[in-house]
This record gives sequence, structure tokens and C-alpha cells, in this order.
Amino acid sequence: MKKIFKQIIFVMIVALGAWSCEDYLDVPPDANILEEDIFSNYNSFQGFVDQCYEFIVDYNSHAICVSGNLGGEVMGSKPWISGYHGSYGLYWSLANDGGQRSIFNGYNSGNNLDQNGIWDFCWDGARICNIGLSNFDMLTNATQEEKNIIKGQLHFFRAFLHWEVVRAYGAIPYVDTVLTADNLKMPRFWEYQKNGKTYKNTQAVFERVVDDLDVAIGLLPEIWDAPEALAGTNQPNLGRITKGAALALKAKALLFAGSPLFNEESGGSATFDTDYMNRAAQAAGEVIKLADKGIYGLEEMIPDEDLDPYRQMFATVDGTYPYSAKETLLGRIRNRGKGKGRFDNSLSRLYSTGNGGVNFGGNAPIETPTQNYLDKWEMADGTRYKPGKASEGGYDDDADKRWENRDPRFRKTFWVHGDDFGKFKLNCQVGGKDNSAVVLNPVFIHKYWPKGVDQKNKNWRQFDFSTPMIRLAEVYLIYAEAIFEGTGDPNASVSGVGMSAVDAVNKVRERAGMPPTTANPVAYQNILEGHGETSSDHPFRLLVRNERDVELCFEGHYWWDIRRWKIAHTLNKNLYRLDFDKDVTYTSREVVQEYLFETRHYWLPFKTNVTLMYEGWPQNPGW
Repeated sequence: MKKIFKQIIFVMIVALGAWSCEDYLDVPPDANILEEDIFSNYNSFQGFVDQCYEFIVDYNSHAICVSGNLGGEVMGSKPWISGYHGSYGLYWSLANDGGQRSIFNGYNSGNNLDQNGIWDFCWDGARICNIGLSNFDMLTNATQEEKNIIKGQLHFFRAFLHWEVVRAYGAIPYVDTVLTADNLKMPRFWEYQKNGKTYKNTQAVFERVVDDLDVAIGLLPEIWDAPEALAGTNQPNLGRITKGAALALKAKALLFAGSPLFNEESGGSATFDTDYMNRAAQAAGEVIKLADKGIYGLEEMIPDEDLDPYRQMFATVDGTYPYSAKETLLGRIRNRGKGKGRFDNSLSRLYSTGNGGVNFGGNAPIETPTQNYLDKWEMADGTRYKPGKASEGGYDDDADKRWENRDPRFRKTFWVHGDDFGKFKLNCQVGGKDNSAVVLNPVFIHKYWPKGVDQKNKNWRQFDFSTPMIRLAEVYLIYAEAIFEGTGDPNASVSGVGMSAVDAVNKVRERAGMPPTTANPVAYQNILEGHGETSSDHPFRLLVRNERDVELCFEGHYWWDIRRWKIAHTLNKNLYRLDFDKDVTYTSREVVQEYLFETRHYWLPFKTNVTLMYEGWPQNPGW
């Protein structure tokens, strides 16, 4: 927390022409320059703002062995990685340890800026934004459009950085001024008056986030580059913040603010706040209008093609960056190299097999999905997967149902036993090459790992992978959830959008090749035990939640969702693997470990030195 108080050194980027994707991410060393040199003209001011793009955390590529999989969707075999700590409830380490295991802090690596993590990024980035806004009137050598772009980005990033922290730690100060010795002691818990209402605690913070985003929405462009640039490899401003990104984050912030966990923390009950839900639906509806104009769209999913446009949002091997200008609204652009090193030093340590990847002395792969999470993928006909043996009414030992004839996203997401990589096949049976002691469930995450990118095929020359933060698919699901929780009617819609909650879900399902749902889906009229579902939940609610779990899997959403819905403590305490022989003539579900989540785990703990700074910063309950 000391970083809240330290002076941020100005970083200057000098540019004489148009900024390229590489230019605005390659921040040069510090320079001794005057403030007017930085803030008086567009190019230098934009260079100052560009520092903020470094504060977007890629949840699967923040540091070695770091992921956003904290909700029991994966198991990790080694104590230095995220999934291990998330499943065992080791939140003190996630939030406070300097080790290489968390999106919240990163690890001690000298001045390696992009690995400090969400906590430090918030305060460093907010200071940069506030310095920029306090000096905005110095910007004279710029057009009005350029001024709007500068100011819009600053407001967006100040909102975004506070958003990242508040939803993990709870109420925090909203730092909207340059901190000095006179204004350091800002209280954690505070109230905010707006439109005749008083908002408290986390909802007060979310309202300030929305305020900043509203300013950004009014200033930012819908697109930065001409359509012809976006259609090719020349994408000079790929990843820059747009009006659509600000609208999407606004929708998401409002959705969180009105969800049970945050509504309760702010003085309400552990239920959905209908006003917040209606506001979230309206904001999501504005993004959908942009999609209807052709600004955004869902990428195509081709079942038999490994790197179809859908999967190229997550991984590529052709030298292009895995970021869809069509579907990705917000994400981090990284320039840390491609190819073998990107595989060996990052993805291989996180998701690949010890046989196809770098084994690191028997310490890889690191995270594999739990059988509990695999159960969420529906059958191809829209019915739900039934866990267990045939004798128990289940599908585990049915070759036509276990890994086949599932939702097409299943095979886009997972590698399973027998999959052919060309120079080797996955041998995941008990005792197989790809089922070592560190493989806690012998299924591997395919989403970021293309076929042929491995130690034997070596098709990795231009390999890269990345994690979207917000995609259009999520916006459709936010819209559907918000409408239903705000009105109770899956057939309701937002005025001017012409799309119901059911229609929005079906946009995502249609792209995946799944049957359309209805307002009262039959498949979800019976609950799936151990997944936080109750008989009192409306079937449409359960379908929307499951759709989020499937469509957005391993993109850093699940843990945040089960917390905001306040169901994390009700999930199955046993995390399972599925054992089988070479020909899969038998299967056996085995408990690997306990998933630990207690009441205190709904909020991350603060470092002790933060709570000792002054009386107005108490520790979270239970820590």
C-alpha cells in the first residue's frame, strides 16, 4: 500500500508520427523533462497515457504459473501456482505473497513493471490518471478529437483500475485526486450521494466507477482505425480503449454492484438489486446496438478446424496477435515475444502436458480442469451431462457421451485421452505418459494451446496466446442475466434493442452450434448437485449461469461470478478426477482434494501494513 503514497516518476514517450501497436507498449526509460513538454501536445500526452495500458492484467499470462482459475475449476499440484492456492483457500498468499502465483501481486522481479499485479497497478495507475487530468488544460497543441481521446482514456483507466480492486477486496477509497501529505488518510468505507440516493461501501465505489465511465463513453471513439486496417495485419491501434469498451465495463460494473454479495455488503440483502440490474441491461444494450451497426460481432466457430476465428481470440500461430478486433472489447496487448519461448516459459508451465511440453523436472503440467467443471458442458442436444457410471444413471463410462457428442465448445476447450497431435497421441490412462503424478485430472486445457505447438511437433515459430477481459459474447450474457434478474421475465427486453434475454443467450449458443433455449429450459428444471444450484432457482437463471461458466471458461470469470452470486460456499467440497484404463473399459471418479471456501473467502485480506496505516482502514472480516 506504500505505493499509494510514493511519487510516480513521469515516463515520457516521444513520437513524431502515428503510434503503432508496438510503439505504444514499448515504454522507454525515464527522461528529465518539463511538465509542459509532456502535456502540451497530443503525441507526448498520449505517450504519458499509454503507461496505463501496461496495467491491464492478462489473467493467464501475468507471470509464470499464474492464472485466474481460483474457484475450483482447476486443480494445481504445486504450491507456487494460482489454482493450488485458489482451491485450498490460501487467500493470504494470493493477496499478499511476493511469490509468482497471483494476478493480485505478481512476484519480486526488480523493476519488471507488468508483474506488480492488480493491487499495485490500481494505485500507480490512478495517480497517473489524476496527474494527467490535473494537467489536462495544458494540452493546447491538439485537435478537439485528440483532446477527447486523451481525457476519455484517463477517465476509463481510473475507473477500470478501481474496479479491479473493489470487486476483490471490498470497499476502498476512490482516489480521484493527486495524493499529497494533506489528503492521504482516505477512509475505506464511505457514502456517495447521487441522483437523490445514498450509496454505501462497495456500491459507492461502483457508482464512482460508473461516473468516470460515463465521461469516457461521451469522449472515446467507436473505432480507432479504419475498417481496412482492422481487416488486415496492419492494426496500429489494436487494443486501445473505445466507447464500446467503456460501455461494456459500465454494464459489468453495474451487474456486480447489484449482485447479492455486493448488495449485501452495501447495506442491502443478499439478493439482486433490480435497479442495478435494469441499468446494467441498458448499458449492455448500448453495446449490442454497436454490434447491430457492425462495429462488433461474434467470431465464427468451425467445429473441425483447430484454430478457427473463435479460437484465434485466444491463440495464434501465424504471427498475428490473438485479439479479435471484432469480438474483443477489452484485453491486454502484450509484446513479450512469440514462439518457442512463449510456449516453454508460459503456456507449457501452466496448461500443457509433461510429454508434449517442457517437463521441468516432473513439475509440469501445472493446472488441469476438475471433473466437477467438465460436467458443466451440455450434451450436443442441449440436455445436461449426467456424472457417474451407467449403473448410477451417468455418462462417465459411455464412450459416446463422456467426451463426444457434447457442446462443440467442449472440444474447443479440452484435450482428452487419445487426441492425435501428429507425432504423439495423448495417453491419459492410469500410468500413461500424460498422466504423471502432477496431473491431478488427466484432461488438458485446449483453449490456449493449439495443435502442433509442443516439444515434438515444434509448430511454434509464431505462437502466441492471450486472455480477453471482455468479449461481445459476455455482453450478451450480461444483458440476459441483468434483464432476468431485474424483471423476472426472460422474454423482457430493453427498449430500442429489440432483443429479449432469451434472444441474447441464443446468440451465444447459436454461434457455438447449440440448440436454442427457451424462457423455461427443460434441461435446467432439475439441478446439478454440488454446483451451487437450488430448487428455488428459476431454470433460466441456472442456464445463464452455466452458459457463462462454459463460454467464458478459463478467462478469469468463474471465481468472480461464484462470489458475486454468493454461492461459492455451497459448492461441492470434493474436487474429482476421472481415472480409466487405456481402452477406457472402466472409469472411476476419485476425490483428489477438498475445495476450501469459507465466509471470509468472499473478500481478499489486506496486507497487515495497510491496516496499520491509519484507523480508517480495517481488515476484512475473518482475516
